[in-house]
Amino acid sequence: MPIDKHEIYKQYHHLKRLDLLSRCRYLKDDTPEAELSISWCALENRWLEMCREGGWQELKDLIINYVKAGYARFQPADGTPAGIKAVLYDEYLKNSEGMPFLIWYCSYTGEKKATPFIPQPPKGKAVWTEYDWLAEQELISRCRYYGGEKDSPFSDQEMDSYWFYESAWVRENIQHNYDFLNENLMGYLYHGHYPCGIGDKTPVTLKALLWSRYDHWMSDFMDGGFEQYYQTYLDKAPIHKHSV
Repeated sequence: MPIDKHEIYKQYHHLKRLDLLSRCRYLKDDTPEAELSISWCALENRWLEMCREGGWQELKDLIINYVKAGYARFQPADGTPAGIKAVLYDEYLKNSEGMPFLIWYCSYTGEKKATPFIPQPPKGKAVWTEYDWLAEQELISRCRYYGGEKDSPFSDQEMDSYWFYESAWVRENIQHNYDFLNENLMGYLYHGHYPCGIGDKTPVTLKALLWSRYDHWMSDFMDGGFEQYYQTYLDKAPIHKHSV
């Protein structure tokens, strides 16, 4: 039975402030004023104020957009009110930098693993998947070292490793390897590296793969952390091949 978006936005109308706070993961009754404008607290506080200060029309509009995008049955039993999810989704649309909503949402919940979710827009609209897979050449165009070669053209050890990692990223995308991509993304998010290099056109799933290799091989030897490792990856690129 379809979820009634009108019922979703009305279900918390009667609750008091402390009841609403109990539905939040980060916002507390004693949260300092300075924290109300940052991070997840700000988004939960936005939801709470819409519930308490008569912002029902705005909240209703956010939920309608959320449902239209196919998320009416997104993580239904995780305890997060649909209104908070709709607020999160609205923020995601503004600042996701191409990250799948499922992964972005898991950075809010703190989950390290997630089951792939395919949104189901109502009324037969085209399904928008969490992984909007690109053709091989389009994936290669996002790379700085890998150009589709069978063998690495680089004698430099670092550049050769970057070529190999990018080739693996292209291969796993083509094969739709959800587990591989999700695992890297969860680790990348969990260790607090998003949004590293935001706006530089490197796909976040590729950054996550680079982070996993840094964590495995270099984390004990590089004082500047992953940010230094990633900057070296950018600086040593022989050609800036992005076409998007």
